[in-house]
Amino acid sequence: MFKWLAGNHFSRPHFHPNDRFITVLKGVWWVGSGTKFEPNNTAPMPAGAFVTHFGKQVHFDGAKDEDAVLLIVGDLGRLRWRKRNSPNSSR
Repeated sequence: MFKWLAGNHFSRPHFHPNDRFITVLKGVWWVGSGTKFEPNNTAPMPAGAFVTHFGKQVHFDGAKDEDAVLLIVGDLGRLRWRKRNSPNSSR
């Protein structure tokens, strides 16, 4: 299980190497796709929603006004960051 805390907390655009299957257990989870980080253009996934994050597809997600509790099934290996946090980053 994974919990996003309320308060506009979002991941930055990233991808996973394999498919992941996510069920929203509680709250509202907000999801967006693409390399441009736009939390205001995310779609709400309420409790009971089922989402597939396909491998190698860039996305971002998080919580806005309330916590979101997720059940994630699939490869839970490392995140693959699209821009920052790469081995060649100066960070």
